[in-house]
Amino acid sequence: QVGDRTVRALARPTLRHVRVCGWGVTDGGVAVLAQHGAGLQHLDLSGTQVTDASLSVVATKCPNLHHLVVGGRLVTVGVTETVVTLRNVSDVSVSLVARHCADLQHLDLSGTQVTDVGLSLVAHCCRRLRVLLL
Repeated sequence: QVGDRTVRALARPTLRHVRVCGWGVTDGGVAVLAQHGAGLQHLDLSGTQVTDASLSVVATKCPNLHHLVVGGRLVTVGVTETVVTLRNVSDVSVSLVARHCADLQHLDLSGTQVTDVGLSLVAHCCRRLRVLLL
């Protein structure tokens, strides 16, 4: 399973497309990735332990994002599938994403705690948005 150590080792400004899935990746790993992510255009953090803290760093350090996935991961328990919610992703970081990543075309916020407040900023700031998953 991928963890923070691996993400830190791979973080570099030449990366354009990153998909990091797994509960082993925390705010620390995501923040290091974002610090080197000025060129990132596609970032998939589904199934990680991302919170407002690291998503705020992503927003300010990765302004060229076109595709951002922070939705909770799908877990199968028996025959039932459930989306694990990300209670620590809220309007705070989503508002920063909207303000700093205006070129977003795809945004997945499924399982987060975003409300109409954050979504109204997304609608106002992200004019190129084509896909929004809640």
